[in-house]
Amino acid sequence: MGRKQDIITLITEQLAKIKGNKYAYIGPDTVLDENLISMNFSVTVRHAKSVVTVRSFIDEPIRLKAQYDMRSDFYDQVNLQQLIDRDLLEVSAYVNQHI
Repeated sequence: MGRKQDIITLITEQLAKIKGNKYAYIGPDTVLDENLISMNFSVTVRHAKSVVTVRSFIDEPIRLKAQYDMRSDFYDQVNLQQLIDRDLLEVSAYVNQHI
């Protein structure tokens, strides 16, 4: 559990430091797989704000992926999703270097 918590802490800290887009950590999702992290963030990108679930397996290199609810402001906005994906790629690289 220690490694998993360290990874979650690194991710939340790095997403909070992102310039431009705003990420506010809401909390974790309950998952049965110990190798999966799943966290909810309130994300503001340009004019849109919504909750985004960020997930990754931790038994391999971290590759954060965003999951959007169909009711999300980001669901059908590919350009906004690309901005979030860029941030997640940057944070994934940082976490992989520091774990």
